[in-house]
Amino acid sequence: MPEKPVVDFKHTLNLPQTDFSMKARLVEREPERLAHWESVNLREKILEQRMGSEPYTLHDGPPYANGDIHMGHALNKVLKDIINRFYTMQGRLVYYVPGFDCHGLPIEQKVVSRLKGKAADMEPVEIRRLCHEEATRWIRAQTEQFKRLGVSGDWGKPYLTLEPQVEVGILQALKELVKKGCIRKGFKPVLWDPVYRTALAEAEIEYENHVSDSIYVKFPLIDPGAVESLSGMDRVALVIWTTTPWTIPANLGVCLNPELDYVVLLLDGEHFVVARGLVESFWDRCGRRGEPHMVGRVNAKDLENMICEHPIYEDKTSL
Repeated sequence: MPEKPVVDFKHTLNLPQTDFSMKARLVEREPERLAHWESVNLREKILEQRMGSEPYTLHDGPPYANGDIHMGHALNKVLKDIINRFYTMQGRLVYYVPGFDCHGLPIEQKVVSRLKGKAADMEPVEIRRLCHEEATRWIRAQTEQFKRLGVSGDWGKPYLTLEPQVEVGILQALKELVKKGCIRKGFKPVLWDPVYRTALAEAEIEYENHVSDSIYVKFPLIDPGAVESLSGMDRVALVIWTTTPWTIPANLGVCLNPELDYVVLLLDGEHFVVARGLVESFWDRCGRRGEPHMVGRVNAKDLENMICEHPIYEDKTSL
């Protein structure tokens, strides 16, 4: 199978004969080359040549419009530009539309920080207007910086998340997802920033290291005799371990792993069901020495749907 020819754009597009070799004066020559490409509409001419060819689309997540670009932006955009240029040289139609993320906490923080104490007395609409202006300013700055990197794209018509048509498109996509049953309603905690008065993404939360108290809790089985392997045993309880003691009052159930082995320990006249792999640590935590006193085994599936007494409230049970 013959290889696809590599197109020599310099001659095919009838461009002026320019010395493109990487010699000295790169700092001067590179801006001149970029300006030359723009003056001859190089990108548009390439697109004209590729009309009717198989398209290639690179979906590019937009950067935040909240400051000058950094090395992360440079690496991201240059690598993607290399991919687009590769497929262009393979004869594909590559129409790259860059974009900018104009919403979110990074932009709000810049605006509110500049306002200092004034933000607390301002209407949300006014703050949003200032955020719009902030984003627009950095869109212009970042556009010139990306163009200076030589990234080829439709920089005159980028997609902006603040544009009404883009917002409507997002809502239409959400509508389709709802119609297809891909969206469900549930409950989850919403992390809130009391300083900037806005919701936070989980990725924006950093927790300090904290040492929590942990406890072992026994959940006595109401009818242990219903399980054959526990018949004849009095006062049988399932043992749980948790680092969130404050959840015990609201406990409604105990979870067992059907893939694990469970044994019955006899301790001070009571029987405790414990995972086999945790017997030694549990025995040690109870202040006992010597070999644990195991008196039986039990299958986790046999305990399914068994009812336990609640460890705190007499009028409640745990499943």
